[in-house]
Amino acid sequence: MSDEMPPAPHGDGGHGTHDEKAAREPLNKLKMAAWFFLGTLATSLLMGVLYLVVATWENSHEANDTTQAIRDTQKTNTANAQKTTKLLHLVKSCVTPDGKCAKRSAKSQAGFAGALNQYNVLSASCAAKLIITGVPPGVSQDQLTRMITRCVVVQLAHAKKAIQDQRN
Repeated sequence: MSDEMPPAPHGDGGHGTHDEKAAREPLNKLKMAAWFFLGTLATSLLMGVLYLVVATWENSHEANDTTQAIRDTQKTNTANAQKTTKLLHLVKSCVTPDGKCAKRSAKSQAGFAGALNQYNVLSASCAAKLIITGVPPGVSQDQLTRMITRCVVVQLAHAKKAIQDQRN
C-alpha cells in the first residue's frame, strides 16, 4: 500500500479546458439568438393581440351607435323606416364578407399581419447576421436586443427609401 495521493486534475479543476469553452461559445450564441427570436415573436404576437383589441374597440363605437339608435326607436315606439333601413344596411355591411365595413376591417387586419410578418423576417435576418458575423463577448441580452432592433430599423429605412425611389 502506498501513501501517495492520486495526481491532481489538470486545467481548471475539471470545469473544462479553454478549447472546450471555445467550442461551446457558438452554441451559446445560437441559444441566445434563439431566445431573442422567441422573445421577439412573443412580443409581436402580444402587439397583434393589442392591435386587434384596439381595432375591435374602435368598431364597437359603430355598434354602440347602432344599438342606441335601435333602443331609442323602441323606447319611443316610433317606426322610422329610413333609420331602420339605414341601420340594417350598416349591420349588413359589417356582418357580410363583401360589405364595406367588413372589407375595411379585413384590410386593416391584413395590413397588420403583413407588417408583423415583415418585422419577424427582418428580426430573424438580423439575428442570423449577428450570429454569422459574431456577437462581441460580454454582450448582454438587452444590448443584443438593441443591436437587432437597430438592424431592423435600418432595413426598414432602406426598404422605405427603395419604395420612394421607385415612385419617383
